[in-house]
Amino acid sequence: MLLKWRCISEKRIYLWMNLIRHCWKCNMNKFCQKCHKLKNRCECSKQKRALTDSQESHPSRTYFWRVKLRPKILERDDCHCVRCRIKFNILKTDDLQVHHICSWRDYPHLAYDESNLITVCADCNKTLGNRNELDFEYTIPDEITSFSL
Repeated sequence: MLLKWRCISEKRIYLWMNLIRHCWKCNMNKFCQKCHKLKNRCECSKQKRALTDSQESHPSRTYFWRVKLRPKILERDDCHCVRCRIKFNILKTDDLQVHHICSWRDYPHLAYDESNLITVCADCNKTLGNRNELDFEYTIPDEITSFSL
C-alpha cells in the first residue's frame, strides 16, 4: 500500500506513531510489575529469592559435591544420561544432572555415596523424582571406562 502525504510533517508523524507502537510491543515485558521501571534499572529485580530450608540443606550446595563428587560421577557414567541410554537407546549429553537413587531426604547417610548416584538428564531426573528406586536395570561400573561409539 502506497500512502500519499500532504506534507513532510504528516509522514514524520505517521512514522513516529508506528515506531512508538512497535517499541511498546517489544518493551512490554521489560518493565517491572511492582515499580513500573525498566527491569534493568529497578531495585525489585535485583533482590534474590530466598532459599527454602530443603534447598539450603541440599547436598549439591556443598563444595565437595560441586568440585569433587559431581564431576567424578559424570566421568564414571561417560557424561551422558544413563537412563536414556539403557531405556531408550539414546545418547543424550546435554542438561545433565546427578541423581540420588535413594532420596537424600529419606537416606541422608547415602547423600555422598557414589553407589547411590547416577547421571541423568533433566527430563529423566524429573520423571524419576524421589521414588527411591530406578525404573530400569542398572549396575554401577567398577571402574571408569571410556565409552566409544
